[in-house]
Amino acid sequence: MYLYLNLPLLCLLHSKAVVVGQLMYHSYHTYDHYSHSEENDYSHSTTERVFEYHDFVTEPQNMTEYGERVKEYADGYHQLESVLENLDRGQFTLDEPYHIRHSSIGFNAHLDHPFTAARVLVLLMDHLQYPNKSKTEYPLSKPHLNVLDIGSGTGYMTTILAHMVGHEGYVIGLEHVPELVKLAHMALEYDHYHFLQSERVKFILKDGRKGHAEEGPYDIIHVGAACLEVPEEVFPDCVFTPSPDSHPAETRG
Repeated sequence: MYLYLNLPLLCLLHSKAVVVGQLMYHSYHTYDHYSHSEENDYSHSTTERVFEYHDFVTEPQNMTEYGERVKEYADGYHQLESVLENLDRGQFTLDEPYHIRHSSIGFNAHLDHPFTAARVLVLLMDHLQYPNKSKTEYPLSKPHLNVLDIGSGTGYMTTILAHMVGHEGYVIGLEHVPELVKLAHMALEYDHYHFLQSERVKFILKDGRKGHAEEGPYDIIHVGAACLEVPEEVFPDCVFTPSPDSHPAETRG
């Protein structure tokens, strides 16, 4: 097959699941290696971490300013604007959470640039919700959506997806770094405990290259971890279709 290596990348599977993810030749966030340094040791309690977030002086300077700016990336979808504006990114990273850029979460991993996250979600809107002529209205979420988030990190995108799939949807996050799985649970226990309590969100310690067929099939798969090649166990018989503005890097599979 021919692949366009860039984000966002839409992958249409024969199983009718929709996959959004990234393939990269060079990345510091791969499944093959990660490091732990003292400066990335997130041993703080959840409460201490959240208060620290609001002490950062960045541009924008706080969550309110950040929310006002990042919702501009939602392409006019009102529900997505609301989620991006009100979900506190500071619960998921210590690295200048309200700065408009990638943010480190330690262990050679990062939260995507806010624009990247929003761009992926805009591509998924037709699969998350029933068609609606007006972006500004709240359309109904499609019922019983089952979503897999590979490379879930501290759970930022997982939590956004949980908000978007509605009360009948489920999101499973796969992460191979134990410390990040723990941090993801901490983040949701602080302000989104109902997702964990109802099991609408699960975080599983697992190599995402192996997939998680046990709780499939999935309607949507988000690949938040960069990889050097297509994991055949996760994406058999894929047809990859890039976004119109992606930059092609040709490969065969």
